[in-house]
Amino acid sequence: MLIARTFNAPVDRLYEMCSQPKQLSQWLPPTGASMKFIRTAASLNETSFYEMSFNGGEPMYGLVRYLELSPSHRIVYTQQFCDANEQVIRPVFFSNWPLEMNTRIDLAPEDAHTSRLTLRWTPEQSTPEDILQFVNERAGMSMGWTGSFDKLEALLG
Repeated sequence: MLIARTFNAPVDRLYEMCSQPKQLSQWLPPTGASMKFIRTAASLNETSFYEMSFNGGEPMYGLVRYLELSPSHRIVYTQQFCDANEQVIRPVFFSNWPLEMNTRIDLAPEDAHTSRLTLRWTPEQSTPEDILQFVNERAGMSMGWTGSFDKLEALLG
């Protein structure tokens, strides 16, 4: 999946919003969900652990591992669903889903006040059934990322 969007913010500010767990938790969860980091480690090859819930419902958990942090240029991390004990699982809402997603965010200034964010979201550790599920959910993922980016834009306001 590839999504690109221009934001009214300098590239340094956009990098901060995309690389710091405290900032991510404000805009990354889908509309209607809340997210909090239980453990944060925004440094290379360290794992952050988070909890996400929809309208106060049963929490879901996830792990984020940063693979690349190039200030004002690129952020690469993996994301996995897990249980409350940090054991990797498939999410309850899909019978097949990749065990790991790779997120790559490339940032580029367009001018002094606007920046371009390009997101590449790709499945890792996947079976053919996982890939098919990922492809079939493309419209929903596009809608979810658009909602998240709308929240990011409002925070940058």
